Amino acid sequence: PLIRGLDQGREWVFLLVLVTFATDTAAFAVGKLIGRTPLAPSISPGKTREGALAGLAAAVLSAVALSSIFDLAVSLPAALALGLLMGVAGQVGDLSESRLKRWAEVKDSGNLVPGHGGVLDRLDSIVFNLALVYPFLL
Repeated sequence: PLIRGLDQGREWVFLLVLVTFATDTAAFAVGKLIGRTPLAPSISPGKTREGALAGLAAAVLSAVALSSIFDLAVSLPAALALGLLMGVAGQVGDLSESRLKRWAEVKDSGNLVPGHGGVLDRLDSIVFNLALVYPFLL
């Protein structure tokens, strides 16, 4: 709601969600296809460095593209930096949630969204990116 209330807030919310989803999707797809090097095996054994790098690239590219598509008042260097930071923050959020599940000794954080690790798995990256984007916009 805080972001939505800002100038171009709706567009910023769309950017936030779409960049986060692009990061997650690219990391998952590339990690499954060519991922070989574990990123944090004790926390999330399926995540790979190759996937993480692909997620970062997707975050940067999608942040730049979407800031232009939505005609947001942000410079190219700022869009590049925001994409990079969102790529990192989103993946840190994902790893943090995985760490919480390991600590609690559960596979999923719930069954509301079957097959997706629970609701927290759908929101972990978004929550971390919300905490990043709002101060950026202020």
